[in-house]
Amino acid sequence: MKNKKIRAVRRVSVPAFLTFFLAALLPAGAAAQTWLQASPTGAAPDPRAQQSAVFDSKSQKMIIFGGLASPNGDPNGSSDRDDVWTLQTGANPGWSKPTLSSGPIARDSHSAIYDPASGNMTIFGGKNGGTCLNDTWVLSGAAGVSPAWSQGPTAPFSLIGASAVYDPASNRMILFGGRPCGSGPNNDLWVLSDANGVSGSWTQLHPSGSLPPTRSFHSAVYNPQTNVMIVFGGAIAPSPGFANDLWVLLNANGVSGSPTWKQLQPNGAPPAIREAHTAVYDPRLDRMTIFGGSTTLVNGGLLNDTWVLYNASGLGGTPTWVQLSPAGSVPVTRAGATAVYEDSSGALTLFGGDSTLLTNDVWTLQNAV
Repeated sequence: MKNKKIRAVRRVSVPAFLTFFLAALLPAGAAAQTWLQASPTGAAPDPRAQQSAVFDSKSQKMIIFGGLASPNGDPNGSSDRDDVWTLQTGANPGWSKPTLSSGPIARDSHSAIYDPASGNMTIFGGKNGGTCLNDTWVLSGAAGVSPAWSQGPTAPFSLIGASAVYDPASNRMILFGGRPCGSGPNNDLWVLSDANGVSGSWTQLHPSGSLPPTRSFHSAVYNPQTNVMIVFGGAIAPSPGFANDLWVLLNANGVSGSPTWKQLQPNGAPPAIREAHTAVYDPRLDRMTIFGGSTTLVNGGLLNDTWVLYNASGLGGTPTWVQLSPAGSVPVTRAGATAVYEDSSGALTLFGGDSTLLTNDVWTLQNAV
């Protein structure tokens, strides 16, 4: 991320009658949210942004790879990293750094997915300095005591800021958008077969329906039960436009038919346009929560607002945006952070990001969705 000054976030007031109307649309029994800053034990990673993170629900570990990092948090002295860190989440958080053999070169702005059944994390692309990458790597036993890297198939394209989701039924990584170094964003859709292994191949899919505008550094989440991918925001062409639109890709894995794009029109005032925000999703509740990012609405400033989208896929009713007002101290504004979600506790774990200085702080949001 470029060095950015922190500015105040512009908030939109909602008339009382509209607040009452929106509340009537939401599920009953939604619990209050609270931000809590964690103090993990152990040596912490250097402050960083544009890393990847996945979550292993069995061990309750957040697994982090790479990113643009600096020992003192100064973006001007930052460099790409190739390190792996695990964060034990929960009541007794703690950092650890596994010892690994040679693997992928250092990078930031790459994509990553995780297969909980095999315990393998797969990364793709990103950039090393000014060079965009098209390699695929699998970290087996990512949350375990003896993780190991293996190289997967090389793609016929290189991308930064692309989104990736994982479908366990077809063992496919679904990659959308992003951009090559020095070029504008695209709206291409690719799938990687054998995504938790190294014998797969990359195939481009050609969805029906009106395509979303080209974009990068957006967010995407996935419901494996309905095979729907949900895309929000990002940097769109023409540069430097940002977006706050909402799209769903039906039949996203492309196995039983052609994927189909559909734009949704949620109820409620939407979040500000933004890129490089975080997003987590609970498929059982069909709710997506986003945090932070950067936006041109405040002259390129950084955000620390939190929003939940009810009926996020649009399959169970009209999606509805609601801005949350969590209790507790709020994380400082940032972009390029990573967040994971633990569905049994409903907690979001947030790490790092660019907040004028790079950060390595850890936060949890209770009852995140």
